[in-house]
Amino acid sequence: MASLDSGKRLADRYVLLQRLGDGGHAEVWAAQDESTGQQVALKFLHLRSCSADEAWKVLSHEAQMAQRLEHPGVLRTYPPQRAGSLVFLPVEHASGGDASRLRGASWQQVLPVLQQVAHVLEHAHSRGVVHRDIKPGNVLFDTLGNVRITDFGAASRTGSTLAMAAGSPFSASPQQLRGEPATTADDVYGLGALAYELLTRYPPWYPDFDPERVQREDPPRPVPAQPAPAVLLELLQRMLARDAADRPDLSQVMRAFAAWTAAAVPGDDVVIEAALPAPAPVAAARRGIAPGWWLAAASVAALGGALLWLPRTPVATPAVSPPLLPAPITAVADAVVAREAPPTATPAAAATAPEPGADLRAGQQALVAGQPALARAAFQRVLIADSANSAAQRGLESAAALERTLAQFVVATRSEAAGELGAARTQLQALLAQHGDFQPARTALARVLARERATQLESLLAQGAAALRQGQLPLADSAYTRAAAISPADARVASGRARVAEIQRSRGNAADLAAGVALEQEERWNEAVTHYQAVQARDAQLLFAQDGLARSSRRAELDQELQDYIARPDRLTAPAVRAAAGRAIARGESSSGLEPRLSAQIARIKAQLQLLGANVPVAISSDNSTTVSVTQLGDLGMFSLRELTLPPGRYTVIGRRNGFRDVRLELDIAPGQPMAALSVRCTEPI
Repeated sequence: MASLDSGKRLADRYVLLQRLGDGGHAEVWAAQDESTGQQVALKFLHLRSCSADEAWKVLSHEAQMAQRLEHPGVLRTYPPQRAGSLVFLPVEHASGGDASRLRGASWQQVLPVLQQVAHVLEHAHSRGVVHRDIKPGNVLFDTLGNVRITDFGAASRTGSTLAMAAGSPFSASPQQLRGEPATTADDVYGLGALAYELLTRYPPWYPDFDPERVQREDPPRPVPAQPAPAVLLELLQRMLARDAADRPDLSQVMRAFAAWTAAAVPGDDVVIEAALPAPAPVAAARRGIAPGWWLAAASVAALGGALLWLPRTPVATPAVSPPLLPAPITAVADAVVAREAPPTATPAAAATAPEPGADLRAGQQALVAGQPALARAAFQRVLIADSANSAAQRGLESAAALERTLAQFVVATRSEAAGELGAARTQLQALLAQHGDFQPARTALARVLARERATQLESLLAQGAAALRQGQLPLADSAYTRAAAISPADARVASGRARVAEIQRSRGNAADLAAGVALEQEERWNEAVTHYQAVQARDAQLLFAQDGLARSSRRAELDQELQDYIARPDRLTAPAVRAAAGRAIARGESSSGLEPRLSAQIARIKAQLQLLGANVPVAISSDNSTTVSVTQLGDLGMFSLRELTLPPGRYTVIGRRNGFRDVRLELDIAPGQPMAALSVRCTEPI
């Protein structure tokens, strides 16, 4: 590669300022873009390991991958440029350095950076791009300290194995090292490797990297340079699981990062760790169970027992610890406890008993508020004073019915908490069939249905991905189509359907190519022309169809011309036609390989031309009184018999005699004819 020095001018536009870095396969320079007046960075691939053309392909791939993204956290990348023997990629200049400066920093400093990287990866995944090279050197900062992700040279489309660069082995997942198609789980691994390196100062497996070991074992547990929450380290360990299915989704990682960042209290790691909610175990996440549901199930079960056996006398209600329950269950539990807990009696209340009318109103209000215990107590007070009060009796029945409704609701929420979504749905639907206005059940049913849809979506996405890996396109297409009906805006659905369509197009193109080649090999040229025209009508950009159409058209024209010479050999007697036939033979013989039909055609025409070169004996008889002439030869005089030899062709013979009408005859001599004879006499007097 030509030398790079400060002040060097490239492409009549860029002036090199200083080298920013030199890695194993590339070096990066700061440069002034004179056309815009802005400073940029220029990436040059070392040409000792690849040619300029190969470097161009690598940098073009990197630019195309980056330009698919529209996120402020992606470093702006421009099309590659050439300057003599140099090939380089202009990118936006990020002057804040890279994430390597954070090696060994506190987790409170590292976590916001990881959050920003995760947001960029989430956007990339929504566009079908997997970065596959997340490392400190590729995480840059602008002047405001915002993260800017760069270097998409190792990036691939989701589900593709095409990558123009290998990336760092320390951030590559085991699947990536095996050359498997790219998935978003590769970037979860890369993000975990980045976090591991920033917290411990070294990447996983450093310095003894062994690809075989990476695929057999999970990396050693991270030992941070500064104290860090155990739950954070546990998450990193799961992000680096060698089995992609054991890693959390990027969305789960982002939720955990956000929760921990919000809860971070500098200088008090013990309190932080205790306060932070641990992310859901992978096994629970696979079943579609939200974080903490197993604990919620136990809490709701205990709560359900309390609902059924609440004491009739006022008691103190034990507090429920909110962090133990996820938001939906916490809300339900708080509401039910508030409804069910009778107020503690006060001396004043004991001294003064409410009026029966007031108790009836209080009971009715408690029923409307969904508080059966309070309603029962109020109606029982009325019946103590008036045992025949029908309103109070009906109120007691309503309170009992409400208790049964709440008991049914608790059973349904237990099923939901246990992940038994089908049972929960059936129970909630049965409850609503009896009490359609019970809003908590409506809310819970909507939540269960949403979780069922999410679970079904994940199952269909997994089916589609597995079918793609096995090459079963109809199954994959069916799975992604059903997934689209559930969540048409899901980026994974769009990516899967695009991959199916891409493979279908590729397979269709391969079949079209094979059909065209078969027609050409069978020398069915007109059919080949029709076939390639139909392929081009579907996709005019297919080069094999363009080339096949041009090749088949030329061969069809040659075939028709040669066949015409064979069908009408008499035309070959004309010199101009013979010359054209010779040119056609030359075109045919210049083909890379003579097909049987072409070879036979050329052989027959050559034989015809050879016969045209052999003269044929001709006998012309007359009456010795007629002057005979041949237009092509001249006057032969008067004779009784004249023998001569003539090349094949058509001749005009004329007889003249004084006092008689002239005679004009045509003499056709065919190639290979053994002898031709003609009698010329003028016998019709004038």
